[in-house]
Amino acid sequence: MSENFHEMNESEIEVAMSRFFAITHGEYLRDVLNYFSKKQGYSQEYIYICFYYDNDGDENNGEKLQKLDDKHVLIEQDALISYTGKDEFAYLDFPTFYKYVAYEIKKRAEKSPENADLIDLLAKVKKGLGV
Repeated sequence: MSENFHEMNESEIEVAMSRFFAITHGEYLRDVLNYFSKKQGYSQEYIYICFYYDNDGDENNGEKLQKLDDKHVLIEQDALISYTGKDEFAYLDFPTFYKYVAYEIKKRAEKSPENADLIDLLAKVKKGLGV
């Protein structure tokens, strides 16, 4: 990878995932979970989550997406919001990715009873990822 990229460590991944879910509300959040359950990526603001079959035709993503397989996800955070001033990325296996998603969704469901349906959608994600 180019020197314009920084591979995120665990704490940076936690921040990126927290940011992703902080800016994803209401029906968008439900859409995100439905996409993830089908191993389809989603982007929100400056954070992108890509799966193996995602391809937006962006040449810059080609190199990163080539490193994916059907058991990993790519999380990318744009340089505009990163602490390093570089595009940041991480490849996570599905169980690790699911752990981050589950943490964020359970936190939301506990805070608001109207979000109880998120737990059902989270179960769909778990099944879709084969975790």
